[in-house]
Amino acid sequence: MTRVRMTVGLAAMVCALAVSAPAALAHSFTASIVGKELSEATPGKIKGVASGEQILKFGPVKITCEKAAVKGLATAASMETLKLTTKYSKCVTAIKVGGEPATLTTKMVDPVEYSLHTNGWVETGAEGEETSAEVGGGEVEWKISGIKCHVSWPAQVVPVKAIRKPEAEYTAAIFQNELVESTHLKAFPSGFQNKLLIAADFKNMEYEFTEGECAEFKKPEAKSGDYTGEIEAEVAGGNLGFE
Repeated sequence: MTRVRMTVGLAAMVCALAVSAPAALAHSFTASIVGKELSEATPGKIKGVASGEQILKFGPVKITCEKAAVKGLATAASMETLKLTTKYSKCVTAIKVGGEPATLTTKMVDPVEYSLHTNGWVETGAEGEETSAEVGGGEVEWKISGIKCHVSWPAQVVPVKAIRKPEAEYTAAIFQNELVESTHLKAFPSGFQNKLLIAADFKNMEYEFTEGECAEFKKPEAKSGDYTGEIEAEVAGGNLGFE
């Protein structure tokens, strides 16, 4: 399978955004399916998977997930925001037993929602209504087996300064087009399907340890949570991109 990345590397994109002009650039997410007009009534189905490890850090707790399953809806040919629901799996938390490294099985209780904005900031919260443009208002919860540790984070904006300046450019989420060779020429006349790589780099997330041994930590709640990971998303039978 041939894959062609159509933009500069993600690290280079971050640097480019860091030195860009203060005015926000006019970006959009694009979606298309041959022979179908995308709308709220006739959306395209978005699906995706993890591209590499997904790593979350909540103070002394580091959670690593091998897999992530993504779903969403493409409701127009051009969109300013992209709402995705993600379920992480095959997750473990790193610990030490007698000075030796070990891991504890960790489970996400419910899927998490991300509302991705084209200029790089993100709204995150618990899963809500699939057709709603807003993220769920509840808390995202993790359970760590073996030490009765329960971690949660509330619905929030990353970075928080995007609340005051939503039109500025941010790098909590970076988007990159990827062309993947396809033999389904009826759906992809060019011989390539356009997929979207999403690189997450969330910093200073609010979180809380609510149950078990973790709730006894010196700092059971803080605003220093991090999440890094990359997702490959696509429109089923169509194209999903960023321009």
